[in-house]
Amino acid sequence: MFQEFIKLQQQELILKKEELSVRREEIQANERLAKASIEAKQQTDLKHGDIFTLLQKGKLWLTALIALFVLIIVIYAMYSNNTGFALEILKIGGALLAGYFAGFGRGKAVVLERQQKENQDD
Repeated sequence: MFQEFIKLQQQELILKKEELSVRREEIQANERLAKASIEAKQQTDLKHGDIFTLLQKGKLWLTALIALFVLIIVIYAMYSNNTGFALEILKIGGALLAGYFAGFGRGKAVVLERQQKENQDD
């Protein structure tokens, strides 16, 4: 009877060692998965940052090009003694520019609201 008890204890130790081995493998697999997930998230964030920077540069160039074009028209109108036309161009250009920035701000607000809703849903 004592020998059976010892055998049972040994078998129990063997089972516990196997369980520990399986648990170690599970932890290592979870660690690898977490590292891969973090790396993928970092790559995605970098890619999104690059796209955002590219879009911002494009908007800046477009704004500068439009401003230069309006400036050339206004200077030409002033040199041709047509200041009324130059003032009208400035009024229209100012209104368009204000509308552009208002629309851009509204677009950012909509995106932020959408992101907040998604974060609350998660």
